[in-house]
Amino acid sequence: MIVYGPVPSRRLGLSLGIDPVYYTCTFDCIYCQLGRTRYLVSSPKDIPKDVLEKFPTDEEIYNEVKKVIDKDIDYITFAGSGEPTLSPYLKEAIERLKEFNIPICVITNSSLMKYKKVRDALKEANLVSATLTSINQEMFKKIHRTEIKFKDVINGLIKFRKSAEDTVLNIELMVIEGINDDDKTIYKLKEIFEKINPNNIEINTPIRPPCEKYVKKVEYSRLVEIKNIIGDKAYIIGTCNKTYKKLENNLERISSMLKIRPCTVEDLANALGIHVSEVGKYLYILKDHGKLECKEVNGKKYYFLNP
Repeated sequence: MIVYGPVPSRRLGLSLGIDPVYYTCTFDCIYCQLGRTRYLVSSPKDIPKDVLEKFPTDEEIYNEVKKVIDKDIDYITFAGSGEPTLSPYLKEAIERLKEFNIPICVITNSSLMKYKKVRDALKEANLVSATLTSINQEMFKKIHRTEIKFKDVINGLIKFRKSAEDTVLNIELMVIEGINDDDKTIYKLKEIFEKINPNNIEINTPIRPPCEKYVKKVEYSRLVEIKNIIGDKAYIIGTCNKTYKKLENNLERISSMLKIRPCTVEDLANALGIHVSEVGKYLYILKDHGKLECKEVNGKKYYFLNP
């Protein structure tokens, strides 16, 4: 599935998602809602040929978006099942989608910012939301389980900011209890943010079911303290308050299935014909209302609702 949603985004309102890769990522994040990375690579050249052939071209993306585009959509967002900047068609896809006059966002893990080709592609977007959670290589590897070099990420972000004045750059700080939420880390992150000079810093914490069960969210009161340390550019990511019939219908369908039997994220995606990232949005809503339960069997996470 190339295009999914629209889905309610806590950052972007009603977002039409685009998955330009196929379960391929440069990170294997401990907090990822999709579980372990299926195809883990360190650079675009590492992508197996048979996997790369499953990446949609810019023409395929354009044709799929054209079928479902709606004037009420707030953003067209490149995200999905992996790292969008791994797509060799990203720049051309963004350029073609500008035809619809809807703001375009790319959510990236920042890992490939060292490549000029990636920075040039991202400059075509209206908004880039780039992850930065660490202060050194040790923390970086612990959170993201990658061979990417932390210093390359920082230098790439600095170069992008200097070369992309017309693109809004937001840094997403994913704060995890006991890992990167202490004052020493936050003050060091503040120094790094000041070197990058983004437009905003989005403070987030894992709220959807994470890949590893030891990953814990940070309480809201602590997020406020972190925001105050970082300063005026920082804000805590909130919830999307919009209500849409389509979203309500899918939520009802997922609720009905989980009341009958436990399902994995992929079970729900396949049954409803929606993207795994879209399923994650609905699971968050159910979890936020205290209804969702999870159990792990043979390394797979099964979700269910208690009667």
